[in-house]
Amino acid sequence: MMSGLWLLFVVGAGAGLRSAMAGAPIGSLMVQGGLDQQEHGFGLGGAAGWAPTPNWALEAVVEGYLDSEVDVFGRGRGEARWLIGQSRWRPSALFGVGVAVRDEIIPQLSAGLALDSPAQDAIRVRTQARVLVADATRPPAWIAEVGLTWGRAPAPEKTAPEKTAPMPTPASTSQDTPPAAAVLVDLLAQLDHPDEVLVWVPHPICEWRSAAEAAELLARLPAGQSVQINVDGYLPQTLSLTDTTPIQLTPAPRQGAVVISAGAGDRVRVVLADGNQQVTLGPQGNGISTLPEGDVTVFIEGAGRTDRYDVSVFDGYGIWLQASAVRPEQIVFALGSSQLTAAARDRVSEIADQAGDWWFQLQGSSSPEGNAAANRRLAQARAASVRAALIAAGLPAERIVERPPENRTRPTTEEMRNVTITPFVPSEAE
Repeated sequence: MMSGLWLLFVVGAGAGLRSAMAGAPIGSLMVQGGLDQQEHGFGLGGAAGWAPTPNWALEAVVEGYLDSEVDVFGRGRGEARWLIGQSRWRPSALFGVGVAVRDEIIPQLSAGLALDSPAQDAIRVRTQARVLVADATRPPAWIAEVGLTWGRAPAPEKTAPEKTAPMPTPASTSQDTPPAAAVLVDLLAQLDHPDEVLVWVPHPICEWRSAAEAAELLARLPAGQSVQINVDGYLPQTLSLTDTTPIQLTPAPRQGAVVISAGAGDRVRVVLADGNQQVTLGPQGNGISTLPEGDVTVFIEGAGRTDRYDVSVFDGYGIWLQASAVRPEQIVFALGSSQLTAAARDRVSEIADQAGDWWFQLQGSSSPEGNAAANRRLAQARAASVRAALIAAGLPAERIVERPPENRTRPTTEEMRNVTITPFVPSEAE
């Protein structure tokens, strides 16, 4: 069997000699390491050969090896290497036959894969793995190699291109081609990367197309139509079919977005370097603002609280901001009193100042001491005091709703002497 494989390799090598005169010399120097017990050790190998075609090379390989038992032996092979493709990273597959010279001469078959790194000159780094097979009594040996290779396979022959009828330019396909086609062609000539241009071609096409394709399709559009032109990094442009003016691209501003999740009655204000910007929220309290790249401060205000966020906006990115929860607040009174303390009055003023578009429900309460009817009137008086303070601080009276007193259980009697202020939006009034 081995003699038959040797004959097959020699015949294959001889068949390549007819084109070898037009080839190029190649060579390599590799450091080896065994990957299994059979060939556990290291060695040094070299190869010299000839590349008769851009995709095939014939090599003579000689290797010296030192195994884990400090035995030195040698190997020699003839190999054919198939260079796959024409990419900068050059993979190849190799097949060969040869012998290992140890205590005896052992015929071997070899097969493997290699990858050459890209390089500006003829010297490249090669990483390689191969398997060596002898006969059924010996397990296969796996070898890993790394080293340098030099020389280049001959370049593919240049063939004359087929002569075909020249394609008409979009500007001259027919007398019916609209002027806008020539404008598109001129735009492509101005760009370093014309493949980044996309054109929305309306009915009857209704597709995004490359500018070259769109220029050829304009003649099929009804009169009066226009196309939208998108160029990466620039603002969109609209082009009428009758336009003859060259397109002047305007660089798109560097900007990002801030997405707000707040309450329905909240107000959002963004502080920029050149002034403030209001953000309109939807019915559910959500909104989005497109902002220039840079540092900004976002304020979310309403229901008696103000949240501040200092954020950085980056081009092409969005930031999500979640407002703090809206909660009821208790204004506490002294025993038997409906007069606001100085601290309570300041807090009521803050609620009015930070009301946003919220409405407020007031419900007075009292502790259980004394007469129940008197306590009910006291709870109502406390709610009236808070109402008056809110109005005095600037909150419109129509946004204040009073509910009948309710004595709720609290951990201490002091906490029962209060007015609960509950923010709501008009749809929640019932």
